Amino acid sequence: MARLGVSGVSGSVQIITGQPVSMMCVLPVRLFTLKCQEITRQRGFPLTLLCVLGLLLALSPSSSYASEPSSVLGPDIPYGLLAEDEQALTFDEAARRLQRIQRTQRDIFAVGYVDGVYWLAFHVPQAAFSQGEQWLRLAPTYIDHLRVYYREAGIDTDWLIREFGDLSPMPRGDLDYRFPVLRLPTPQGGDGYEFIVRLQSTSATLLYATLWDPGSFMNAASLKDTFWGFYFGLAAISTILALYLALAFGGRLLWSIFTFSVSYLVVACIQGYVDWLLPVWGLHLQHYLTSVSVLLAYPALLWLAAECLGLRDHVPRIYAWVTGAAAALSLFIISIPLGLFGHVMTVQAIAYFCTAIALLVIAAYILWVERLKASTLLMAASPLLLMAASVLALSSVFGLINFNADIYLLWQYMLVVNMLLVMGIASSRILQQRRAQQESEQLAYELDIEREARFHQRQFMGMVSHEFRTPLAIMSATLQNLRGGGLEKDQQEVRFQKMERAVDRLTQLTDNCLADARLSANALYVERQPTHLFDLIHSAAAIVSLSDRHELKITIDGQEVGNSEGAGPEIRVDPALMRIALANVMDNAVKYSGRGTVAVECRTGGGGFTLSVSDDGDGVPQSMVPHIFERYRRTVAGASGGEGVGLGLYVARQIVEAHAGRLELAENSERGCRFLFTVPCQD
Repeated sequence: MARLGVSGVSGSVQIITGQPVSMMCVLPVRLFTLKCQEITRQRGFPLTLLCVLGLLLALSPSSSYASEPSSVLGPDIPYGLLAEDEQALTFDEAARRLQRIQRTQRDIFAVGYVDGVYWLAFHVPQAAFSQGEQWLRLAPTYIDHLRVYYREAGIDTDWLIREFGDLSPMPRGDLDYRFPVLRLPTPQGGDGYEFIVRLQSTSATLLYATLWDPGSFMNAASLKDTFWGFYFGLAAISTILALYLALAFGGRLLWSIFTFSVSYLVVACIQGYVDWLLPVWGLHLQHYLTSVSVLLAYPALLWLAAECLGLRDHVPRIYAWVTGAAAALSLFIISIPLGLFGHVMTVQAIAYFCTAIALLVIAAYILWVERLKASTLLMAASPLLLMAASVLALSSVFGLINFNADIYLLWQYMLVVNMLLVMGIASSRILQQRRAQQESEQLAYELDIEREARFHQRQFMGMVSHEFRTPLAIMSATLQNLRGGGLEKDQQEVRFQKMERAVDRLTQLTDNCLADARLSANALYVERQPTHLFDLIHSAAAIVSLSDRHELKITIDGQEVGNSEGAGPEIRVDPALMRIALANVMDNAVKYSGRGTVAVECRTGGGGFTLSVSDDGDGVPQSMVPHIFERYRRTVAGASGGEGVGLGLYVARQIVEAHAGRLELAENSERGCRFLFTVPCQD
């Protein structure tokens, strides 16, 4: 114990260095694990928010089961007040002056951001110690210099001095707790305790001193720390969530929400958690962090309110003015190293009051314009109510209204609710906008497809008309020749073959059109059944076998087969559809090769098969290779003069894929092409 004797009005002054006493372990708090996807769901958010608010209210320190202090300085314990501007009074001089001042002050001491020094004198009577030892809790924690002189009343003993300001050395107080706590043993033979308190601060100058029974204090501290543990858990989650949403969706509104998270630092400093949990010796982290976060919190709230009200869309000039004011106010942090923090806070408070009133009027105008739209009302009400609560808190700090601890805490409670509510509404709005944008893009995409389909349909009708006209013209001319008579039997046979090829051609065109219609309607149904491979190939190759300029060569499992041989191996396919696919590829081989051999080579195994169709044509131009299987896509005219309608290969591939197989251009050169079918076994 260090003692320093100082001659004074009633004895010497004794400085005692208090040793911290372990208080207790803060009750563990289980934080909710909130998933970002569930928070941003429009239906799930209101229920989640209600659950959070319910638990927040249940854990609130103002609940009925929370213990209350036995006395509060001001309302219960009157005090005398001495203000000095010169900051030159010694303790003895201040004590003499305070003896002549009536102790009639009944409000909680709060004078705002001032440069002066204030002395308070009060007496705690003996009756306060009827239950034994009492604990004096001093708040707030951000007072720069808070010196307490105390001794037993009625006894001429030395004054004891304790330093509790946030610029004083750590630890502060007799308990290891976030607020300074002074343990007052039961007075022995005196009349309670008399106190003289000296305050000086660049932050708000106020003193909220409460006298507690130790048991009640521990009960209240447990409840409050449980509440604040849950509170800061939500604060951390909401900050991370705000950052995630801002990065995921972007937009000024979400970034303003994330920026406003700096307000949580203000609450952490006010509640004393920074120095208590991070006691960085000699750096005074809480002292400077309080100043920085307070100067940034008010501009962040202005920006948030401007975005929530949609000022940029409704009144862009006022939006520019509000955001400009917020940016200018945020530059006030340079006042901290210049020692002008108190003056700047006064200027900021005045600007904040004026802006808050202006925003309230503008909000009423916007709500009237939008006819009290529910989402707009909620979005606007949340930051405006928080702004109103912070205005009340500022007014109490500046002494404009009587300081009330509940009012001072109100904006801190509303902060996390505001964050969650605004994030929920903002996320809902963004999701709705994205859904509307996706629907618009989908409609535009479908419109483009419809336009393209109509264009191709017109082209297709023209091509089909041309393709149908050719075989019909052949049949008409042949019938006229036959009707004229005078033809030999061989000549008649040739005419009949021409008509047969024309009919086959019309049949193939009709099959392709029907298959394309089924494909377009997603109505292509594959009915697999046992099918003889050679019969299938022979049926599909009818158009090739009827060509005068082409020779058909069929090889199955390495053996060449002729037209008169057996049915061949059995496979499971839809025979009608597979015939169309094979016929289309073979027709393509005939059409794009002037003459030569159309080779069909097939290998079977396990119920599936691979089949290749080769021709002796000129091949496919390289620029067309990626597009030959597209609908309505045609290459240049083939050697036989036909162009087709652009459905053959497209329909063939769709049919093969419906069989879980593949159709691809395996080889392509100036000596011809080879198309490869691969159809697996499937029961």
